[in-house]
Amino acid sequence: CELGVWSFLGFALQTIGLETTTATRSAFLLYLNVKFVPLLELVNGKTLPRGTWFSAVAALSGTLLLAADSDTINGSWAPGDSLSVLAALASACFIIRLEPASQKASSPEGLASATALSTSLLAFLAFWQTGRFQPSEVWCPPPSEVLVAALYLGLIPSALCSYLQTLAQRTVPPSSAAVVYATDPLWAAFFAYFALNERLGPAGLAGAALIAAAAFGQNLLLRD
Repeated sequence: CELGVWSFLGFALQTIGLETTTATRSAFLLYLNVKFVPLLELVNGKTLPRGTWFSAVAALSGTLLLAADSDTINGSWAPGDSLSVLAALASACFIIRLEPASQKASSPEGLASATALSTSLLAFLAFWQTGRFQPSEVWCPPPSEVLVAALYLGLIPSALCSYLQTLAQRTVPPSSAAVVYATDPLWAAFFAYFALNERLGPAGLAGAALIAAAAFGQNLLLRD
């Protein structure tokens, strides 16, 4: 149930934020959780390896470069940017809490399913409270393309990725996992390039290189 709360907050804040910022910029800001995870672990009294801090700083620097390279819809810092940062904080809380939950769960499939169910129930309650679902009136279903998008988002990046993440974090600590997740903006930029015609300038490319170096160099740094 708790993981479902963090998951729902991350999805909801990201979705609302996308109304006033670009997909590329939102993806970059979401992965400020790379910095939030070590900070939250420090609050819990954990000591982190120097390599983890180095990678987190590199990933954060790359994220800021990428964000600075993107243009928001409003031409400056938009409300959607702030919501994306809050979504990143929710994502960091999810990563922190997933480690003990995945170690105690009887199976990753069960934990992923329970998390997905909790997230879905919260999403339905939020949908109900928007006033767009009125049982007393004739309700018209959303357009087919919206239903297809909702089905895809529910199955692939939500349920499937949650299962794979649960499976992986049985053996990977949250601070290391967060750095690996920092490659997500690179994939977002790749797909946005073709689907939304979004481009990266020199600062964005430099930021992408920093994030890639932080993610793929994590294990080497931890050995030093």
